[in-house]
Amino acid sequence: YRVRGCQLIPAQPEPPAAELLGQDSDALLSAAARLAMRLAKTSDPDAMIDALLDGLQRELGYSNAIVLLADEERGRLTTIGSRGYSLGGVGSEARIGEGAIGVAAASARAVRINDMSRGRRYAAAVGGEAGERVIPLPGLAEPQSQLAAPMISNGRVQGVLFAEDARRF
Repeated sequence: YRVRGCQLIPAQPEPPAAELLGQDSDALLSAAARLAMRLAKTSDPDAMIDALLDGLQRELGYSNAIVLLADEERGRLTTIGSRGYSLGGVGSEARIGEGAIGVAAASARAVRINDMSRGRRYAAAVGGEAGERVIPLPGLAEPQSQLAAPMISNGRVQGVLFAEDARRF
């Protein structure tokens, strides 16, 4: 083959979240504000986790979500609540540094995967490692998008909020 030329082809801009959800940005901001206010009024940790997960479903449309707390000594994150899965998964674990959840915890940065079809094919080709988990981590059979956001307090990752969907983007 012979290269005859090179040219920059800009990437397609990502549509805003509001467009993907079929809502305007003011509606999303209002929904997030309602959820934040509800959480600010809650002092009981268990009630706060329930309010967060319920609010993500009701206010923002995240039907599948998990909250995990970090245990740095063990290098793991432990599920303390979830919504949208047939198995609740409380007590299930993810390793810090592995997968979207673990990478979000290790890097203290959000991890967003818009189209998992390629990644799933790659993972199937490589094969899975025999897990140590006794309680399986909740998850969709074939998610198309995932978001793992670290929960940071006083400069340290305290846990991860994870959401996924069967739709891309």
